Amino acid sequence: MHFIHQLRNRTPSLRMVTFTAMLLFVILFVIVFTTLFSLSGSSQIRDSVLRNSESLIENTGNLLDHACSNLLQQIQAVTESADFNLLRYSILSEQYEYKPQTLITLNNKLGSFYQQNSDMIASIFLYLDDNSIMQYLGSNSLRAITFDFDAMYPFCQNNLIWLAPDAPEAYTTIYPQNSAIRFAMLLGTPESHRHGILVVHVQNSYMENVLRTQVIPDNSSLSLLYSDVPIAQNGTLNPEHIDTPTAAGHEGLLNDREFYYFFHTLSSSPMLSLCLTLPRSVLRLNLMPFTLLTPLLAIMLAVFGLAISYILSRELNRPLEQIAGKMALVGAGQLDTSFEDVRGFKEISIITENAQVLAKNISDLVERVYQEQKNKRRAELSALQSQINPHFLYNALYAIRQLCEAEDIQEAEQMIDYLATFYRIGISRGKTNIPLSEELTHVNSYLGIQQMRHEDLLSYDIDVDETLQDCTIVKLTLQPLVENAIHHGILPRLTPGLVSITAEPLGHDLLIYVSDNGIGISPEKLRALRAEMAEGEIPKAPSTYGLKNVHQRLRITYGDPYGLTIDSTLNEGTLVTVRIPLDFSGEESACLHGKQLSGDGH
Repeated sequence: MHFIHQLRNRTPSLRMVTFTAMLLFVILFVIVFTTLFSLSGSSQIRDSVLRNSESLIENTGNLLDHACSNLLQQIQAVTESADFNLLRYSILSEQYEYKPQTLITLNNKLGSFYQQNSDMIASIFLYLDDNSIMQYLGSNSLRAITFDFDAMYPFCQNNLIWLAPDAPEAYTTIYPQNSAIRFAMLLGTPESHRHGILVVHVQNSYMENVLRTQVIPDNSSLSLLYSDVPIAQNGTLNPEHIDTPTAAGHEGLLNDREFYYFFHTLSSSPMLSLCLTLPRSVLRLNLMPFTLLTPLLAIMLAVFGLAISYILSRELNRPLEQIAGKMALVGAGQLDTSFEDVRGFKEISIITENAQVLAKNISDLVERVYQEQKNKRRAELSALQSQINPHFLYNALYAIRQLCEAEDIQEAEQMIDYLATFYRIGISRGKTNIPLSEELTHVNSYLGIQQMRHEDLLSYDIDVDETLQDCTIVKLTLQPLVENAIHHGILPRLTPGLVSITAEPLGHDLLIYVSDNGIGISPEKLRALRAEMAEGEIPKAPSTYGLKNVHQRLRITYGDPYGLTIDSTLNEGTLVTVRIPLDFSGEESACLHGKQLSGDGH
């Protein structure tokens, strides 16, 4: 205690700790605030440029989305027309002949579509592999047809979709096409005798014109990517010289230079995306340091910090001292101490509320422990008194007298030995827990007396492995169960019956089974009995006193997972299972072991 007192005297007060912390906070705040103040201008400009860049790439993407969606809707209108559907039907059905007039109408629709969108479309190609239909619209001359249905089938089937960059071409032109963007539709199936394809190429130059109309910052680049491959660009940065990341919003150092990247994927085609690349040098802004304002800011912040330090140390220290004093009273045993007069910040209120709850819980716990100990003593006393039953002693002595009158001296001696053993172990010099072997000897004496009294109606069998008989058990556990089995199970049936006792280990627990083949218990009475045994108080009803008494004593000693379990079938018999900790270390450790395992749920 002297050492603790010295250590407490060396511990700095809360007021000193708060004051020191605030001084350090003031110094750090001055450094950080002046630095942020000098960079605030450049930060605002940077944020403005980044916001404008995000708006630029989003507006450009919406513009391209609108053009691509409009183009796709127009060609879909052609492919969903009656003439085109007749063409697809003629391919799937060999018995239908596609009429020339219908083909002329379809050609006119494709030509009209091409003329209306010639500034955006590079070419349109409609072809059947039996050479019955081949229409090509485009400024570049057709060189060769390279259409392979089996090669194209994995990339597109009977739907109009955007083609992947690695999809094969259906045809080639004399001059290289200025088009990397295309969408196509296959005609026919792998099982059909004819196959065809409709391909529409979009001009890269149209995309470049859209990008060139956008105003971007100096020394930056706005690129259109087709599956991460640049196909159009506006700006001075060459995308081939930049290792462009694929993740939107990525920021990093590439080629020894720092860049910001803005990405926008077109909703009309997931393979098309915009990338705006901004070097960090565009966003840097050098501002003059505010050296003249630093001393003034330092003085103002120091005064402000000292004032805050004084207020906080006063408002925090006072309620904490009150809490410490009241907790000392609780520690001294005054569990009814009130914390309601302590006032402070929200955290102080939470501490006082929890301290009040803690004191109440401790008080309730003390009361509960007291009641449990009281119930335990009452259960042990009641169990002991139930063994000194004058009716049982009278009946046993009367049976001995009858044996003596019949001059059956050997039987009388045996019953006297049983009776002496029964009461010797039942008293057990005040012990609470005894070895299982003694408990079995005790119940064997009781069964021996009852068998001698009711030899035509009762037989019994005790079969417990010797390795388990050193386990510790609460005294007078099995005898009340056996007595209940005889009086409420065997004797009412008026025919010979059997009481059996067996045991087996289960994990860290020991299960002891007491069974009889008596009259059993009806389902309604069994439910009522289980409900009564689940009650916490010591039972007072005589009909099921023995069972509930044993169950309550086991629960008090070992904890909630332990006690009795009753199963019964009417006119077949009853099985009572005793669950206790499997412990071989003696009386006190058995109780502790049970408490330790009370939450294992074995």
